Amino acid sequence: MLNFDTKEALSLLNSLVIYRHILKDKVIASFIKALEDNSVDTYYEYISLLVEKAHYLGLSGNIFRQYMICTILNDENVFTLACENQQNVEGSSLYEYAKKDIRDIYLLCELYTCKLEAFTPVKSLTNAVLSEVEKLSTSKDIMKILINHYQKYGVGEMARFRMFSLNDNGILAGVNNPDSTEFDDIIGCESQKNVLMANVESFLNKKPANNILLAGSRGNGKSSCIKALANKYYSQGLRLVEIQKDQTMLLPKLVEKLAVRGKFFIIYMDDLSFEQFETQYKYLKSVLEGGAGVKPDNVLFCATSNRRNIIKESWDDRNGGGIPTASNDEIHINDAINEKMSLSDRFGLTLHFPHINQKEYLQIVTGLAVKYGVSTDLKDIHTKALQWSVEQKRMSGRTAKQFIHHILGGSK
Repeated sequence: MLNFDTKEALSLLNSLVIYRHILKDKVIASFIKALEDNSVDTYYEYISLLVEKAHYLGLSGNIFRQYMICTILNDENVFTLACENQQNVEGSSLYEYAKKDIRDIYLLCELYTCKLEAFTPVKSLTNAVLSEVEKLSTSKDIMKILINHYQKYGVGEMARFRMFSLNDNGILAGVNNPDSTEFDDIIGCESQKNVLMANVESFLNKKPANNILLAGSRGNGKSSCIKALANKYYSQGLRLVEIQKDQTMLLPKLVEKLAVRGKFFIIYMDDLSFEQFETQYKYLKSVLEGGAGVKPDNVLFCATSNRRNIIKESWDDRNGGGIPTASNDEIHINDAINEKMSLSDRFGLTLHFPHINQKEYLQIVTGLAVKYGVSTDLKDIHTKALQWSVEQKRMSGRTAKQFIHHILGGSK
């Protein structure tokens, strides 16, 4: 089925050193099996996998060559990670071995081609990465382009995604359809946005920066501001990792993994709060400041909460000058209070998002009406927006956006 020297192709693949991990890729492993068996079944099984991947990634033309380039761009190995960390690799033995591997992969692509006409992909690579694939398909200065790519975009999923979640095994998973909120989409809270951006820019410039707590009333832009950071500063190497409250015990290992990467990370916890009986916050306290290890320079913590003191505090905590009651057997009351406030204090920068008034609410409604092209009388819009806030029993940026969605949906 394969009308070229299969032994030479296998020899080129088996001689890989730095990029040897790509042999475990599902498509490439299937290609190797087709080389070894040279049978109809294994060949078409490989072709099926290749076409499926090409469709998923948005590749066309010589899809075998383009897919091999994609695996090169995504492979995490000692050479690519060194480039991601901005190390000078040129002239080193690491560089020479990588150069040899790239030469062998390109020789393989000269032996074998598989073409597919252009089509609309199910889920394409980013335009930037597709551009790199095209350049690497035609350029003679392959190593320079590769090094520049690893340095600018990172390696593997760090190049493909700007936002990540964490599964219960502590493995990062890229978010395929990330929130696209930009700062211009967030109407109001200008001072909070400016302080937040200034702090993150210090972080990206490797200057002192504080962990951040965004506290205040619900629905007024706290979470949107954090997501806007990932969109604004992606090209400068910022990535967002969202974790859940019950995953805080995974933080030490997560921070250890991120510390060796050549990107900047905001570890983001949304709507963070702990009840008195919950003790997971102790893991967070330890990692934020004061643990055995120093927080790496490429990691920043950011949390949103509807209350300033993240750990719930009761009146019993402040009872009668330290006199215990039936529901409070804590003798040293000040110690109890300090313990519950200590987590909030580990966030060096606290930005407050207070309740908005009617004027601010209507300003947000007006801004969103303009953005979404709601063509109707503004006075009428304001009247309906106020009625909507009464019916929903709240007045916030989120309420304003929900009202505009209500109007756009054609509801009366």
